[in-house]
Amino acid sequence: VINLSICSCLLFSSFVCTKIKIILHLILLHSCVGLTSFDALITILAKNEYKYVISVPLAIGISNAVRAVALMFGPIFISKYVTKENLHYLMIFQGFSIILWGFVQNDFYISLIALFIVGLSTTTLWSFTYALLQNNCDEKYIGRVISYNDMFFMLSCVLTTLFIGLMASLTSVYIITILLRVCFFDFAFYYTKILKWI
Repeated sequence: VINLSICSCLLFSSFVCTKIKIILHLILLHSCVGLTSFDALITILAKNEYKYVISVPLAIGISNAVRAVALMFGPIFISKYVTKENLHYLMIFQGFSIILWGFVQNDFYISLIALFIVGLSTTTLWSFTYALLQNNCDEKYIGRVISYNDMFFMLSCVLTTLFIGLMASLTSVYIITILLRVCFFDFAFYYTKILKWI
C-alpha cells in the first residue's frame, strides 16, 4: 500500500512538473508578440525619414492608425486558417512581413502598405498563443497563470522598446528591423520544438 501511494505521488508530481513546463513554454511563446511593440521604431522613422514628407506627429498617427486597422481586420482574414499544427507558419509570415517593411520603410506611403501587412498577423498570433495557454492551464490556476503571462508579455514589450532605443544610436533602423525579424524566425523554430508537448 505504501509503495502504491509513493508511485501515485511520484506520478502526480511528474504530471504537475510537465504541466508547469508546458505553461512556461507557452508563456515564453506568447511573449514573442511583444516584439511587435515597435512604436519607438515608428517614432524614429517619423523623426529621421518622414519629416521631409509629412509632419512628425502626423506620420506617427497615420502609421499607428494603419497598423490598428490591420490589427482589427487581421483575425477576420487569417484566424480561420491558423491551427496548432501550422502556427509556426504565421510566425514566419510575421517575420517576412517585417522584412518587407524593413525594405520599404524609407518611403512613407509605401511603408504604410507594408505596415498594414505586418499588422495583419499580430492579433491572430496574440490571440492564438493566449488561447493555447488558457487551454493548457487548469481552471483553478488560470488567474495566476494569466497574471504571470501578462507580466512576462509586458517585460518583452519593454525590452523590445529598450532594444530599439539603444540600437538606434548604434546602427540603422533597417538593421533593427532585420533583428526583430530574426527573433520571429527563432520563435517559429522554438514552437516546432515544443509542439509535441502541447
